[in-house]
Amino acid sequence: MFKQSIPTHSMPVPFDTERAANFKSAEEYAAQIEIRELNDLFVVYERFIGNYVDIEKHWYQFLDKYKAFLNEKTILLERFFNDPAITDMPQCICDICMTVEQDCDLDNVMWIGGGKWIVYQFDGEIKDIFETIQGIFSVWLPGSGYHMSRRYGLNIYRHIDRGSHSVIMDLYIPIS
Repeated sequence: MFKQSIPTHSMPVPFDTERAANFKSAEEYAAQIEIRELNDLFVVYERFIGNYVDIEKHWYQFLDKYKAFLNEKTILLERFFNDPAITDMPQCICDICMTVEQDCDLDNVMWIGGGKWIVYQFDGEIKDIFETIQGIFSVWLPGSGYHMSRRYGLNIYRHIDRGSHSVIMDLYIPIS
């Protein structure tokens, strides 16, 4: 709540001391935000603890390891637990996940609860995801009339381009 009460237009990027995250206006974020309901998702997952900068390489390892479970209906997602702007970077937690059939016999499966979410489509370089998420939290959310619920945020990947280190993804922030 404290973070939401302080108007801001930029902030340092914790992963790169040479960069600052410069935010869009609330209206620019609002133009790309939708409110959606998401069903529960059954996933195989691996927990990542560390600097979020390292998630990209862990994703590629995860995809290579579980490629036999990939099909045209697979949803790739991550569930993030920490805000790297306020959490010690080596302590950030994220579950790297992909949907699987409920009869999957792996031990590392779980349900991720659905519900109501604000959704923002991100299309760009992986290094710029932090700036977008922080802008939504710092600029749009405080004046939106919505409040983040006590669930974890999700990033659902629509396209990953390993060569250019870019993605198209939907950023899901749980609301009440």
